[in-house]
Amino acid sequence: MVPEMPRPVVLLHPLGSDRTFWDGMPLPDGRRWAALDLPGHGTEAAPSVHGGVEGLAARVLDLADDAGLAQFDVAGVSLGGLVAQYLAVQHPDRVIGVVLIDTVATYPEAMEEMWVGRAATARSEGMSSLVGPTLDIWFTPEFRRSRPDVVEQTTRTLLSTDPEGYARTCEILASTDLTPRLADLPARTLSVCGDSDGEPFRNAAREIAAATGSTVRWLPGMHAAVLESPAEFVAHLVAFLDDDAASTPPERTSHE
Repeated sequence: MVPEMPRPVVLLHPLGSDRTFWDGMPLPDGRRWAALDLPGHGTEAAPSVHGGVEGLAARVLDLADDAGLAQFDVAGVSLGGLVAQYLAVQHPDRVIGVVLIDTVATYPEAMEEMWVGRAATARSEGMSSLVGPTLDIWFTPEFRRSRPDVVEQTTRTLLSTDPEGYARTCEILASTDLTPRLADLPARTLSVCGDSDGEPFRNAAREIAAATGSTVRWLPGMHAAVLESPAEFVAHLVAFLDDDAASTPPERTSHE
């Protein structure tokens, strides 16, 4: 008898990146990994701000349908994690397990203002003005010195991002609050965070873990800790996905 293939995994990137974010990740064979572009990034058109995170999630489902993915697990970093949360609570008939990485359910007021400011900068000055602030948040100084190749690729991708798509996504981030839905996250939730990421992200990682009865998996690194510590991240990811004890979740109903 041919063994049944495990569920595919949809991979969602952070703001200012695209599906190539996952290219260097040492993901094992034997499972389908589907890295997708979010609206406003890569080959995807800019989103509607009024559509909010719901619109971003709807496009992910469209792409999953195009790829023939009926049910899947989803892993998302930062922006991708916010979209993954919405998918998990709103479409539990499609999303079985979720891995939330360096993300939040909502941003504190100071960061909401930061997103509004970054949207204005992208529109008025283009993406080059956002390279420095992004790298400062994403990578430790040690990693920037030791892995200039990763830093250069990150920079190239950010510079190739459509400024209007970036700006609209920033405005969506500033207005999103999924805090009331944390209790609706599935039991199959993994919270992952860089141990040197910003305080709002570290606090959110603990809140997500507490809401789902799990513990945070800490990675060496800052906001892009999965790039700084890819082997450690993949070890946590695969252990979660292969956890037979959690492989058959109770049936839940879509909140559409």
